[in-house]
Amino acid sequence: MKAQVVLFDFDMTLADSVEAITYCFNRVAEDKGLPAVTSQEVGATIGLPFTEACMRLWGRGDPELLAWYGDHYREDEFSRMKLFPDAPGVLTRLRLEGMRTGVVTNRRYARRVVERVGILPLCDVVVGLEDGVRGKPEPDLLLRALEILSRSPEGAWYVGDTDGDMRAARAAGMGALGIAQGSFGPRELEEAGAHGVVSSLSAVLTYLGLS
Repeated sequence: MKAQVVLFDFDMTLADSVEAITYCFNRVAEDKGLPAVTSQEVGATIGLPFTEACMRLWGRGDPELLAWYGDHYREDEFSRMKLFPDAPGVLTRLRLEGMRTGVVTNRRYARRVVERVGILPLCDVVVGLEDGVRGKPEPDLLLRALEILSRSPEGAWYVGDTDGDMRAARAAGMGALGIAQGSFGPRELEEAGAHGVVSSLSAVLTYLGLS
């Protein structure tokens, strides 16, 4: 069955965000007397909600830390984001083929960051944690996106770079397509339930028969 909906994770799927987040996390660390973190340490938390990422890095994920980050560094983080060069072209091609596209992410302020990197006009739906549902690996965010689009999981694909992305897609009854450009390799993505794994966004088109 031809794909009708292709939804994407954001961090390390559509945008290289590790250096931006690492920079801002280290500014928070300086402010709050916390240990500095490396890009490798931050990369291992990509895809987690902010508070859970902070718990893994510092053993602290309280609301005060979230508020401080939001007030002082969120816009700086957004400005440092680097969209993968092939992202706009892939989204454009999918839409030209009649598919609905969107972003589903464990980020808060999902629509703001998607708009900031310039791809909001290429998305039919954007769903993040601000929508009040459970984050990945639960399927709720994906099911919410499909509800907004009035589409069923059949004929829908989710592209993501983490094991949680694959588990969420499988739990939602969608196709799970791993993209090995984050901290998870092909084997890890397959073990998490990926139906297939690609190495770049452009390869998503090939996998879906649009090369």
